Amino acid sequence: MTKLSFWLLIFGLIILHSCKTKIDNPCDNHFIAGNNYLLALDYENAQKEFKLAISIDPKNANAYAGLAQTYFVSNDFEKSIEYFDKAIEINPDFTFAYYSKSAAHYSSGNNEESIADLDKAIELKPDFMIALFQRGSMRNQIGDNQGAIADFSHVIKLKSDFTNAYFARALSYVEIYEYQKASDDLSRAIELKPEFAKLYFYRGFCEISLGHTFKACEDFNKAKELGDIAAQSYIDKFCNEINPNPI
Repeated sequence: MTKLSFWLLIFGLIILHSCKTKIDNPCDNHFIAGNNYLLALDYENAQKEFKLAISIDPKNANAYAGLAQTYFVSNDFEKSIEYFDKAIEINPDFTFAYYSKSAAHYSSGNNEESIADLDKAIELKPDFMIALFQRGSMRNQIGDNQGAIADFSHVIKLKSDFTNAYFARALSYVEIYEYQKASDDLSRAIELKPEFAKLYFYRGFCEISLGHTFKACEDFNKAKELGDIAAQSYIDKFCNEINPNPI
């Protein structure tokens, strides 16, 4: 399954769940057909069905969200934001619409608005793990590493075996020179996913920064063994004179 297909499947499942739990977000046959076309990547027919659903009930927030999603996957982010806004106007507590609109804002280069949308989604659903992880990633990108660490820590509290949350938090710790904390997170991530080469590479970088050259070289060599092409330059710089089997 491609990343896009997975995203569309998640979107469909959440919206269909919304149909069952929110009487103000109805799902008629046109909406369901539109969702099926969306999952089949037939965006033109999906748009037609969502528009028919809206023509029958102009207050159908789900149909506006579905229509917004068709424009998002077609890279028309301006139209996507317009229709997500319409869905939110109808249902101000439509958590997933805020979350999806954040992706449209991010894709159009508006990080500030994207984070604001995620803030609202998390306000409505404080344990919205995907939104927390995404906001942490965006905070890291804009240099708000403390905010990123707080979000990733919340994610880890919700799901203690989420490898990428440990990895992402480690990268934020690196940005603020907290190398021991970063190394600890990377060690936990390695326990969870021992074949992930980049984890060893970054832990090696942290260990070098802490002055632990032998440990670092063990990690760089493991990263190289697992296929990380960046590891060799660090091995050449730090490890060629180290005895790999000290007594």
